[in-house]
Amino acid sequence: MAVCWDNLVRFDRKAEETVLNQGSKIQQNTSALVLPLYLPPPPAGASEEEIDTYANVMAACAKKGVGLPRDLLFHDINYSSLNVTAADFLELEALKAHTPKIAGELVVEVLSMMCGEALKEYQLGGRSIKWDSPTLGYLQLDQYNPQFHTCPTMPVDETTIDGTGVVVETLLESAGTSPGQLTDENRVLFCYGDQLTLKNLSALKEMRVREADTDRFTFAVGKPGFLHASMAMVNAVMRCNWGHTTGGRDPGCLSRFAAILGRSRANKTASDFQASYRLIDHVLRGYVAAALMSRVSLLAGEEINSVADLKRWVKVNDWRTLVNSVVDYYFRFGKVAWQRKMASEKVLAEYEVQRERILAKRKANRNQEEVNFTKESGKSAFLRQHTLAERDKVLENAILFMTQGLVAVDFQQSMRSGSVGRLEVDIKLMLLCFHGCGKSKYAQLLLERAFGQKYLWTAEHHCIDIRNNVICTGRRFTGID
Repeated sequence: MAVCWDNLVRFDRKAEETVLNQGSKIQQNTSALVLPLYLPPPPAGASEEEIDTYANVMAACAKKGVGLPRDLLFHDINYSSLNVTAADFLELEALKAHTPKIAGELVVEVLSMMCGEALKEYQLGGRSIKWDSPTLGYLQLDQYNPQFHTCPTMPVDETTIDGTGVVVETLLESAGTSPGQLTDENRVLFCYGDQLTLKNLSALKEMRVREADTDRFTFAVGKPGFLHASMAMVNAVMRCNWGHTTGGRDPGCLSRFAAILGRSRANKTASDFQASYRLIDHVLRGYVAAALMSRVSLLAGEEINSVADLKRWVKVNDWRTLVNSVVDYYFRFGKVAWQRKMASEKVLAEYEVQRERILAKRKANRNQEEVNFTKESGKSAFLRQHTLAERDKVLENAILFMTQGLVAVDFQQSMRSGSVGRLEVDIKLMLLCFHGCGKSKYAQLLLERAFGQKYLWTAEHHCIDIRNNVICTGRRFTGID
């Protein structure tokens, strides 16, 4: 089983919690859930290894008791022998292959909205061409009826370390077990939550490491909830692309689009998650539509200014070349860094030419401005001024937003559809987006998860984890909180 609390999917219990908090001066009430692990059989065509792994998991679940054996889930490794870098376990080559897939799907979706049935008119070999779906090869969950073990609302503050301990102990008691029993049997329990919950769990482990077995928390395996990861990603996109506080005058900044579209609830901190996500989705699709019109003009060799002209072009041309052109030009992680590097190197070369010209003069013939130019401070000022002029900041900002927005939108859509295989790759793309945007806490959590998945988890652990990061809520899925 797994445990979680706060606002997972039982919105009725969330409402109960909210009412209690509003009526309490100290606001120390929380609700919680115990979830049986969802373990559907491997899909048709699964390998023998996947079938054997699933059989091992089910054999362990069939044994009496709460939780799972630790040795089933984790490798016993010597940490001192590991010599790895982030690139080793982020699997960058897989990310390079994944990004064009999800970007291509988005571009085709926007192109279909613009051109409709016109896409079906162009044929190769007597057949209409199609775009291969990126969901192929990724694990997709079928809808199911989840089981919940709900607990009474507890008068504790879940934000504190002790409060987190009380929540977990109360859940275990309601499930007929205790920390001591799990410790004695060397079994573990998945505990899903946000970064504060996982921080508190980690603190509990450290604080109780020398206490009696009955009070230790070594059984708790913290899992970052994908719902909060999605919220963190939306927050990161809003932070990076909101614009300056000068009224949204930056070209293409989200604050400008929010004002134009009347999205008053969307803001830089993404305090209203749904409003902020819808703004990102809306603007991203608008950028893709503009990118399609720009790239098709280059492919056609003439100016194409209307959707009617675009329809006429796709009727007689292989529109997949247009899709690939948009994906290759706009959806490339690292492209902006490369453009900045090229601009810096060009300006640096210009500086060296001018510096050599000055140094060729006799010292007595150099004026003060030239003397200052050859100093380190003069070099820095020249590079700073001219590099900014050399760069195309509007294009850079557009590419940064489109790549970041793509991850936020695809992660949310994959989570809602139960495409857990895509989520696993998207979560690693998030790490690239979190770099340098103030989301260091979630970056650390997801980095630890990626490291554990590569080096610490057994195949059985991965089999369980990938099927329990989302939960079915009826017509769609949502991320575990």
